[in-house]
Amino acid sequence: MNVNTRGNRIVNVGARPGGRTNPRQLCLRGKFLPGDITHHPSRITTPLIKRKGKWVEVDWKEAVQFTARGLAENSENRFGMIGSAQDTLEENYVLQKFSRAVMHTNNIDLFASYPDKGLVKIMQPFLSSLQGKTTDLTRADTILLLGSDASVSHPLIENSIRKAFNLGRNILYANPNPTRTSQFATREVNYARGGAFNFLYLLQSMLTGENKSAGSVKIAKMAKQVGVTPADLEAFSETLAKSRNLVVIIGDDVLRNENGRDVLRGVENISCLKGQKASCHVLILGFEGNLYAGALVGMHPGNRGLTCNEMLDNIGKDGISSLMIAGDIPRHPKLRRLKFLIQLNMFRTGLSEHADVFLPLTGFLENEGHFMTVDGQVKRLRKILPGQGSSKTIPAIISLLAREMNATGYFGPSNATLWKEFENVIKSKETEASNETGKIHSLKPLSQEKIKLASENHYDHYRYRGNRLAELVPDLETVIRWPS
Repeated sequence: MNVNTRGNRIVNVGARPGGRTNPRQLCLRGKFLPGDITHHPSRITTPLIKRKGKWVEVDWKEAVQFTARGLAENSENRFGMIGSAQDTLEENYVLQKFSRAVMHTNNIDLFASYPDKGLVKIMQPFLSSLQGKTTDLTRADTILLLGSDASVSHPLIENSIRKAFNLGRNILYANPNPTRTSQFATREVNYARGGAFNFLYLLQSMLTGENKSAGSVKIAKMAKQVGVTPADLEAFSETLAKSRNLVVIIGDDVLRNENGRDVLRGVENISCLKGQKASCHVLILGFEGNLYAGALVGMHPGNRGLTCNEMLDNIGKDGISSLMIAGDIPRHPKLRRLKFLIQLNMFRTGLSEHADVFLPLTGFLENEGHFMTVDGQVKRLRKILPGQGSSKTIPAIISLLAREMNATGYFGPSNATLWKEFENVIKSKETEASNETGKIHSLKPLSQEKIKLASENHYDHYRYRGNRLAELVPDLETVIRWPS
C-alpha cells in the first residue's frame, strides 16, 4: 500500500508500485476508505466521560483514573474483554495480557470469533500443514471454492480466481447461492444452506470409491438432501481425482456453526486422499483479516473463559458486570445492565449509549505493528501519520491503565517490545502443531436437523473495528450496490 500525504493529511492511497505487466492492486476498502476514516468530521479525538447522561471532554489523566476505579470494582470473572480482529497483533496481545494479568480473567474474545471456541485449536495444525499462498491460485490446475463469496469478502482473491479461469484452470464452485464468482466457474453446484459439510462428505465418499457409482442409493439419497445431483458430484470428484495441484478456498461462513471443525477435517481428508503424488493447499477467507492470528496471540478465551456471545448473554447480577470493547458491536438488550462499560474507538456508535467512558483510538495508518495476511504471512504496518488530536494507540492506553492499577509487567507503549514477547508465541504454537495432521478422520454426515442449525450467516464485510463503513462514508453504499 502506498499512501501519499501532505500536511499530515492523506491525499490518496494506491497499490505499492509494481511491474507494468502485472500491477499490484488494492481492494475498494483499501483504496478509498483510509482517508475518509482518518479525517472524518465525526471522529472523536479527546477522552470522554459520561456525567448525568451527557458526554464531557476530559484529559487523559482524569479518564485513566476514572477507568481504573471502575475496573477495580468489576474485576476477575465479572469482567470481559472484546476486541477487533482488524487491530494489530500488538494491540490484541496487550488487551489479552491486561485481561489475564491485571483483571485476572479469561473472558477474552474477538467480536468476529467462531461460535465453536475449540475451532482455533483445530486450525493450528490444519494451517501449519496445508496453508496456501495467494500466488498458488494462478499456479494450481484446480481450485475448489467452498462457501465463499470472494467478490465481496476478498475481491483481490476473486481477481486471482478470474485470472486462473482465463488461464484454463478448473474452477469448482460450491456455494448456497450463485455470486459474481459463478461467472468464472467451470463447474458450479448450489447446495442447500448448511449443507457444506455433507457436500464434502459426499465428495470424500466418491474419491475413496466407497460407493462404486454416483447412482448408488446412498449417494443419490444424500445428494438430494444436500440439493445437488449425482452427476455434479461425479464431475467434481473426477476433476479433483485428476488434479495434481489443488487449492481449496474455504469461506468463513461454513465454519460459523457447531460442525465447523468437521468442515476442516473433511478438507484435510481430501488432501490426504490426494496423497504424495499431488499437492493440496488451503486458504481460509476469514471475515476479518487478523482473526486467526489474534487468537494465536491470546485474544481467545481458551477452555476457561467466555466467548464474546457468552459474555453478552451472561451480563447480569451474578455474571458479567463490566466490559471493555475495542471498536463497536451490534446492539444487545443486556448491555444496559452493565455497571461499567469502556469503549475504545474512533467514533461514537450505538454502543456509546451504554458506555461510561470513551477512550479515542488511533487509526491503522497512525499506528505501528503487525498483521497476518490471508495466506499466513506476517506483515509489518508502518506509521504514516501522527495520531489525530489526543487519540492514542491501544498499547499506550493499556500501559497507562496498568500503571494506574499498580500492575507489574510490560504493557506498552513500545510495539517493538511487545512484538518480541509474542513473536516466539506464534512460532512455538505452529511448531507444536506441525505433527498433528496427515491422517484420515472418521466423519459422519449431519442429520437434516443439524443441517438447518448449520445454515450459513450473512456478514457485512464493509466494517472497520465493527464500525459500519457505509454509515461513515455514504457514497460507499452507492458503490456497494452498483451493478457488477
